[in-house]
Amino acid sequence: MSDDKKYRRRIMTASIVPGLGFWLLGKRKYALTIAGLFLATLVLAIAFDAVTSSMVFIVYVLQFLYLRYELNMRDAMQNFAPAKTQNAIMLDEEDLKDQSRAVRRTNKILYPQLEPDDKLVASLIGQKMKMKFMERQSLEQFAIGVTDTTLIIVGLDIMGKAAYVNRVPLEDIANVEVSRRLLLINVKLTMQDESQIGWRFSRIVSAEVDKLIAKCRRVVLID
Repeated sequence: MSDDKKYRRRIMTASIVPGLGFWLLGKRKYALTIAGLFLATLVLAIAFDAVTSSMVFIVYVLQFLYLRYELNMRDAMQNFAPAKTQNAIMLDEEDLKDQSRAVRRTNKILYPQLEPDDKLVASLIGQKMKMKFMERQSLEQFAIGVTDTTLIIVGLDIMGKAAYVNRVPLEDIANVEVSRRLLLINVKLTMQDESQIGWRFSRIVSAEVDKLIAKCRRVVLID
């Protein structure tokens, strides 16, 4: 087992004590907040009824989910470039008026990450998709944009702000898989090195998803 996996397992195991995992990560405020919430819900559960006791379980589980999110974010920040927060390319306010609210929000995150020659073809917010059957769902969200040559993936922090950016050349994409559900669209990309990335998108942004798929598939067909 690698040192990183051992470290992650040690942090997750420490979280059996509410807040301790965050304390070891150096996030003292989060640790104290979680410990305080756990104690408060525990006192309420003892003082009142079984309905409140379910809140204790919810707080306990949520800390594990959020801790795993923080560990993933920490790894990503080590592997990718920090996201820019100031616009190198100015947003055209007239163009924004014709876009949906979701696209406008995403573009405000993506525009600072663009190079001078980049022109967005599609932009949308997606949630990380499970790549393996036994893999757990993730809280990680991304702003995803595609230009004529590049897939731009911006990892978002828990507040929805840009944290890091990964630029993937479209020519590196070997295959695109799409599955459409009642409320969600799953998109999985397989790279030339056989690594995979994927996201779940709301049906509300299906038009932008179709643009993303069309651009990636067009490049694959050309290759």
